[in-house]
Amino acid sequence: MSHRRRQVNRTENSYPQWCVVRYLANFETIVLAQFASRTAAEAHVQFLSRAKPTEFYHVIFDEALTMVYLNQSRKNVRSQDS
Repeated sequence: MSHRRRQVNRTENSYPQWCVVRYLANFETIVLAQFASRTAAEAHVQFLSRAKPTEFYHVIFDEALTMVYLNQSRKNVRSQDS
């Protein structure tokens, strides 16, 4: 059985914009997961909170991350046009 990759046309809203993060004691931030919707990110925080109740997780919006994805997709489109 062969698996084919389906090319998906992404809109600006479908890129991961919401991040689940954990703050460390030394003011560092670890991004644990990225989601396209806030609802999915909050559901993941609930799951993590049940799995490790002693840790604290937060959902943040990361506009800079979205810009990285958009720039990469624009570069890919330009390279395909060449």
